[in-house]
Amino acid sequence: GAKKFKKAELKAIYIFMAPKNIRILENRLKKRGDKDIKERLNVYKKELKFKKQCDYCLDTTGITNKDIDKKIKIFIGYLKGENRFGWK
Repeated sequence: GAKKFKKAELKAIYIFMAPKNIRILENRLKKRGDKDIKERLNVYKKELKFKKQCDYCLDTTGITNKDIDKKIKIFIGYLKGENRFGWK
């Protein structure tokens, strides 16, 4: 998705969202009972190549899907200068 936008040179802020490392992702997938862990890890490895082209990287270690929206709102506030010291 984002790679196509970047390739088309659309002006946007690109945020790479992923856990710090592959072991954390693997453990998360195992806890969830994911059936295609091997495939998900292969996708993760491929997507890591795009990370360097992004403007920001959001570490999702320990963040649940419920927390993602909240963290993104905090991050947008950070970009707007509303929360300079609250972003971690």
